[in-house]
Amino acid sequence: MGSALADAGARFGVQVRVFMVRVSCRQKPGRRLLMEMLQAQVSESPSRETASGRAYLRSNPEHPGSLGIAISEAIEYAMHNNAKYAWVQCSTPCCSTRP
Repeated sequence: MGSALADAGARFGVQVRVFMVRVSCRQKPGRRLLMEMLQAQVSESPSRETASGRAYLRSNPEHPGSLGIAISEAIEYAMHNNAKYAWVQCSTPCCSTRP
């Protein structure tokens, strides 16, 4: 899960960004808080950080998100930010970069 990658990132000095499905993020605020305490950047997906996320939000600003959207955002982010894409669990696509 994203919290495991966030923990590994904190231990090894790797920056971690997590795109967490919006409805899951809101149902599990403790997980988000844990990842943020471990210095991971957590974004509800769909987000305004990627073109694909912005497109979904234009069509429905209250979109609950989906695994497919989160994967799309994580891959897009990785492609444009020299990051590595990591699939850590079925609901938490992540990216990591070296500082």
